[in-house]
Amino acid sequence: MLAGIGSVFLLLPPTSMMLSTAGNLKIWAIVAAVGGSIDPMRVIESNIVEGHLSPAVLQIAYIAIAFLGAHMGTELVKLICKGAA
Repeated sequence: MLAGIGSVFLLLPPTSMMLSTAGNLKIWAIVAAVGGSIDPMRVIESNIVEGHLSPAVLQIAYIAIAFLGAHMGTELVKLICKGAA
């Protein structure tokens, strides 16, 4: 939404700016939700090697839920912009 407001000040079409910003920020939303480092991958690896599947499955679930949330946010922006495009 802020990208749309900023694009009005720059005299650009708000819908195209909102759609491109939502697409560009999707991967960073996943990285932020996961923790922003390689630590979740180490947790998955170390727990599978030791035979503890529950923490590994939990980390994989966190990554999947983060992706789902980022995707839903992008789809919401697309839905909002659909009427104006």
